Amino acid sequence: MDEKRLNAITFFFEVGIINQLSTKILADALDEGLHPSQFGVLRHLIMRGDGHTPLQIAQAFQVPKTSMTNSLKVLEAKGFIEVRANAEDGRSKLVFLTDKGRSQVAQVFERLGSKFEAMSEFLDFELMETLRPQLQQIRMQLDDNRG
Repeated sequence: MDEKRLNAITFFFEVGIINQLSTKILADALDEGLHPSQFGVLRHLIMRGDGHTPLQIAQAFQVPKTSMTNSLKVLEAKGFIEVRANAEDGRSKLVFLTDKGRSQVAQVFERLGSKFEAMSEFLDFELMETLRPQLQQIRMQLDDNRG
């Protein structure tokens, strides 16, 4: 195998390990009964806005619609989202973040901020800020070329 391919494989392995470690940090900051993937849906709605169909959200997370439907049911039961009939298309539903959902995201971000502040002795925040645009570019390239 050539060095370029090996570097790409090693890069994505490192990203995967960082994902596992950061997901554990997130899980520790969540309220009991809220899973990181469910919180991801709340964050997605904060970032992308309300009014997406369950299918659109499932596609964004690359999970089956049935899996997303289960997550949405949990989030709705907790009062974090509302699932409403689509006024333009009575067959589909749209997902909306509630005030309680927005508050939950803010609370988790506050807890995460405290956790990362406690890690400031060994985390290089300047390096992360420098790398973030390149990581976003890689994410966008992968996202644009899903297969």
